Amino acid sequence: MIHTASFSVREEAPDAGTCVIAVEGEADMTTAVKFNESFFSAARSGIRSVVADLSNVNFIDTTMLNALVVGHRRMSRDHGRFAVVCSGPRVTRVLEITGLGQILSVFGTREDALAHVRQSSG
Repeated sequence: MIHTASFSVREEAPDAGTCVIAVEGEADMTTAVKFNESFFSAARSGIRSVVADLSNVNFIDTTMLNALVVGHRRMSRDHGRFAVVCSGPRVTRVLEITGLGQILSVFGTREDALAHVRQSSG
């Protein structure tokens, strides 16, 4: 039996200067590629407030973790803000174990993450 990863990556623009990239399902290499496409498209268009919403992710691998670090570094370099929404215990635990919870701005709700990127960039 062949297992096909189930995921979706959706972009939302709650306001002109902000992009939310919502990831659902399994955040693996295929998902990371789609996330990076969305992220870099937003960054090239001048967006400086990005939220990665992982609240509906049930699995995350190192390629997606790397995509989050790249997003964080790019926004820092461009004087923007990057925040992660994470409410599931599995993904939260991975961020804790890897130490990324100390590097990335991680929030339990999208509203808190949006407030952070808007406050910090304004």
